Amino acid sequence: MSSVRIEPSAARGTVAAPPSKSMAHRALICAALAPGKSRIENLAMSEDIKATVGALQALGAEIGLAENDGTAIVSGIDFDRPAASDVIDCRESGSTLRFMIPLCLLRGGRMKLTGSRRLFERPLSVYEELFRRDHIYCRKTENGIELEGKLAGGTYSVRGDISSQFITGLLLALPMLGKDSCVTVTGGLQSGPYVGMTLEMQRIFGAEIDAAVCENGNLRYSIGKDCCYHCADYTVEGDWSNAALLDLLGITGENELDVTGLHACSLQGDRVYQEYYEQIRKYEPAEGMTAPVLDIADCPDLGPALIAAAAMCHGAVLTGTARLAIKESDRGHAMAEELAKFGIGITVREDSIVIPDAVLQAPEQILSGHNDHRIVMALAALCTMTGGVIEGAEAVKKSFPDFFEKIGKAGIILQGDAAIS
Repeated sequence: MSSVRIEPSAARGTVAAPPSKSMAHRALICAALAPGKSRIENLAMSEDIKATVGALQALGAEIGLAENDGTAIVSGIDFDRPAASDVIDCRESGSTLRFMIPLCLLRGGRMKLTGSRRLFERPLSVYEELFRRDHIYCRKTENGIELEGKLAGGTYSVRGDISSQFITGLLLALPMLGKDSCVTVTGGLQSGPYVGMTLEMQRIFGAEIDAAVCENGNLRYSIGKDCCYHCADYTVEGDWSNAALLDLLGITGENELDVTGLHACSLQGDRVYQEYYEQIRKYEPAEGMTAPVLDIADCPDLGPALIAAAAMCHGAVLTGTARLAIKESDRGHAMAEELAKFGIGITVREDSIVIPDAVLQAPEQILSGHNDHRIVMALAALCTMTGGVIEGAEAVKKSFPDFFEKIGKAGIILQGDAAIS
């Protein structure tokens, strides 16, 4: 396990946000579903993106990578031919797993998806319930899921209050069936902006899907029988969720770090972090102000960054936090455990987290990254104020492999294993 020691220090200058992992997953998949060759530029080969590349290659896509310039040339999958492999390793990527399951059912036959034990502790029940209707064999184990059968298309009713990734997975696959289909979302839609990102990427690759609100208020996505993918060229935009972890270094105003490479009109829901940071900065309990209440139901990946930001300032209340428990770690409790080492006790409830106004103290214990990239990066920001050692720093490779290299070049003083850079 790699560790990093961070000394109290300030960041200066300009740093580019990494490419969006969420948009890259979607671009690679749409390109693999389109006939012909597509070109994807500005990829960062994080562990999650490597998982999706490997999964698409197992399904039969040809993907040529030029990692030095972040370019991939993708030739689409021929679903009339056997898969290159009947086993797909999703590593630790929840997006890869949930997006690939419906794709595996486009051809028929037996497939197995594997990955870390934690990955298969995260919910898959939405698919299991849907597949009973299509008589698809689906068996989940502690580190894998076995599938056999073929996606039928038609009308699907999907719960939207567990994860938007199930909806995205279906929307990505259904245009390949050549029949009219629709997906109706029940129970409210969590992380709705991610579905918007899916629809936008499908539009770029030629597959237009209609979205409408039903009379009962449910969302409905309609896929026409003529809806299909076309090859395209796409450049991956900057990642707002990881930009939040870079901007966290300047939350107290003591740093002069400018994060570049972001689209102001991006569909990424995590771009709300700038507004939330501003509310956190302005809060002054001594002036009789009420603590900011920030709803993260549509942007759960911001959870660790916002918890850290509130701890670095004067506190806040986060709501819509229930889904933090089913991420790479139980993020609310993981941050509570680590902030206690800084002398701050936060309250984690079922769907809210309260961060009090308190003074950060230098941790005497080694901090744990909980095998969670966002926890590691949030702790790194806290350590720039107090100093500290983080164990499990290599977890940043999941989404932001050069995180420590970038903040080091920006002036943060750190020492650690070469494996983290």
